[in-house]
Amino acid sequence: MCGHDVGRKRLDSVTADDVVFRALADGTRRGILHLVKDRRLSVGDIAKCFELSRPAISKHLRVLRDAGLVSAESRGRVNAYTFDGRPLHVVWSWLIQDSASSLTTRRRRLRISRERPDRHGAFAAATRLR
Repeated sequence: MCGHDVGRKRLDSVTADDVVFRALADGTRRGILHLVKDRRLSVGDIAKCFELSRPAISKHLRVLRDAGLVSAESRGRVNAYTFDGRPLHVVWSWLIQDSASSLTTRRRRLRISRERPDRHGAFAAATRLR
C-alpha cells in the first residue's frame, strides 16, 4: 500500500530491534544518551539536566538499559550510567537496507523509462545511469 514491505506483525511479538527503536523514539531518552555518550553520570546528575523527577529518569534509564543502549556501573549505592552504541547497528542496518532497496527501485524505474518511447516516439537512450 505505501511502497514498503513491512509485513504484518502481531502486536504482542516484540523483537530486540523493536526495543531499540522504541527506546530511541523518546526525546528525553535521546537527550540522556547525549549526556552519557562521553562520561559516566548518576541518575541524580542526569536528573539535574531535565525537568523530571529522579524516578522518571530511572524509568527512562531502565528502557535504555533494556535496549542495551546504556550500561550501569555500581559505585557503592549509586549507579553510574554510560552509553553503549552496539545496539545502534540495528538502526544502521535498517537504514542501509532501506536505502539499498530504494536505490534498486530507482534504477529499475530508470531502466524502464529508457526502454519505453516518450510521447514523441523517441527513446531515452541518451540517459545513462552511472
